[in-house]
Amino acid sequence: MEGSSTMRCRGLRGATTATGNSAEAILAATRELLEQLVARNALSVEDIASAFFTVTDDLDEAYPALAARELGWGEVALLCAREIPVPHSVSRCIRVLLHINTTKRQHDLHHVYLREAAALRPDLTTATTATTADATAPAAPVVERVAILGLGLMGASLGMALCERRVAREIVGFDTEPGVAERGRERQAIDRACASVTEAVVGSDLVVLAAPPLAMRDLLAEIAPLLKDDAVVTDLGSTKVDIVTWAEALLPASGQFVGGHPMTGSEHSGVEAAHSTLYDGCAWCLTPTPRTSDAALRRVQRVIEALGAQPMPLSPERHDRAVALASHLPILAASAVTLTVKQSPDAADALALASGGFRDTTRVASGSPHMARDICLTNTSPLIAALDDYIGTLQSLRARIAAQDTQIEGIFLAAREARNDWLARYGLCEKPTR
Repeated sequence: MEGSSTMRCRGLRGATTATGNSAEAILAATRELLEQLVARNALSVEDIASAFFTVTDDLDEAYPALAARELGWGEVALLCAREIPVPHSVSRCIRVLLHINTTKRQHDLHHVYLREAAALRPDLTTATTATTADATAPAAPVVERVAILGLGLMGASLGMALCERRVAREIVGFDTEPGVAERGRERQAIDRACASVTEAVVGSDLVVLAAPPLAMRDLLAEIAPLLKDDAVVTDLGSTKVDIVTWAEALLPASGQFVGGHPMTGSEHSGVEAAHSTLYDGCAWCLTPTPRTSDAALRRVQRVIEALGAQPMPLSPERHDRAVALASHLPILAASAVTLTVKQSPDAADALALASGGFRDTTRVASGSPHMARDICLTNTSPLIAALDDYIGTLQSLRARIAAQDTQIEGIFLAAREARNDWLARYGLCEKPTR
């Protein structure tokens, strides 16, 4: 009998299809596949020894292995190959075989087959999707028509999830950037691309604002005269006090707005980075106020639950204080570390030597600068308070280092215990260090 604690090298398979033969389509499809393989098997990058990719002969604009590098798989051995043409095979297909080091048994691994590639292994497809889309898809749509305003990573991923789980009967979308809404339709994030905010909002039962925080005020003013009397409005903004205040001042029925913030995302941005599993299992903050109607709150909660996420009610003020610490401070810290190294006279040597620690610490510095700016300008007071505490901790570390204080080890011990406790308490897929 094989002991469950014995480490073995296992094979993990996956396949998907690209929407077209372009570098963007190939890499977006590959990223989604790799992210699902990692998430569904609770892997870390250190668990992956190698990845062998193949593509059908109708895909030649990019190596899918580049997507693995974009995801930070810097130490993983990668190989790409072209498949032999086979009659009646799935077109625009990308396959991957991962070799992973794990204590799991082979039959406990979750292989992933997406999009048209699901036809290759319907037996495995059923096993890997039963706990996601099919298991939670409602028997009837939760809402008739949803309008998504903004089709970047968050908005387009929401549309894909709504479509895959059949949560809405119709999904329409609009984006200010030319061509983005049509690309969202091609990627099955929306059923129809709209040419204007008016076209998207009129007649919609749920309107989702997926725009940067500073754009919300003008967007709320624009949609206010277009809303049905019983329409509900929510948003995906990463700050809440300002947005909720604007909504309650600008919308004709302020109780129809439910502030929302799903705690998920990626350093990648744009419609090409979107994928239908972005919201799986995430905490989704909702920030009702005394003016929020119970009916509006229930509608948004039902949609979130149908997507497999967990509604988490908080006041707008409590939300902004919490995300200043958990989400916004790390962006500033990662950016500061990156710039400190870049501006050093020793930057060339440092970057040549930098590896996993530097990459992981600075990952969120690769996110949207536009979004980071809006976060700073709409969550100013909580963020300043978090920064003051962080700077105080750094100053304490500096003083102990300057004093050659051997007791500084206690700070690192306390930090390690605090992080490992967080990982264990919330069931996050990372092995605590020893």
